[in-house]
Amino acid sequence: YIIHFSVAISVSISIDSADLDSHILEYGALYELKISELPLRIKILREVNRMQNSEKIAVFKASSAFFSIDERSRFMLDRGEIVPLEYSYKRRALGKTDRDTFAFTQNNNSGELGNVQDRNEENVFDKLSVQYQLQLDLIREEAIEIGKSFSYRVRDKGKLKPYKFIIEDIEQIETELGSLRTIRIKRERKKDDRSTVLWLAPQYKFTLIKIIQRERDREWELEIKDWL
Repeated sequence: YIIHFSVAISVSISIDSADLDSHILEYGALYELKISELPLRIKILREVNRMQNSEKIAVFKASSAFFSIDERSRFMLDRGEIVPLEYSYKRRALGKTDRDTFAFTQNNNSGELGNVQDRNEENVFDKLSVQYQLQLDLIREEAIEIGKSFSYRVRDKGKLKPYKFIIEDIEQIETELGSLRTIRIKRERKKDDRSTVLWLAPQYKFTLIKIIQRERDREWELEIKDWL
């Protein structure tokens, strides 16, 4: 169900910068994760919650007997731009545990810790908050154009890495929620044995619907099952 377009595609979402936080708070969802080497289907929670102050916290969480993941990003919004404050990640699979935790109010010219107010237009994100910044940037687009790209700097495994997302196509996909019109986006990767493809739904303010990630001989597939 792939629909090809050679021109820009209009997106009819009214944009109010003062209300942008509601766009990423509105659609929390439950997903199912399938991992190629595990004969399991794992339920995933993905949502953004408003804290007592002006901060938000994004959560990506799953738990089973053989696999668990708990990823969190605490951030603020400044004129529609996400300012990450703290990130934590813990994954357990097949008896192995990976962890990563850091706080960053950074000087973005170097990626080193600094004051939030010192940041420039090129913010530094973590692996979770960058997904929501991409969502906000798509919401602000007056039209979705095939081939358009969005670039970010992301702190990943202790290093600053470029994340570039490219709009590949408009695709109608079948989901547990019915047939959805989605924007298919690919993350540009340097290595041919790795790929990340995302499907986002314009009618739900570009909420994530599906991801397929391949790394060497392993494949992860995340697909939406229900709204919260």
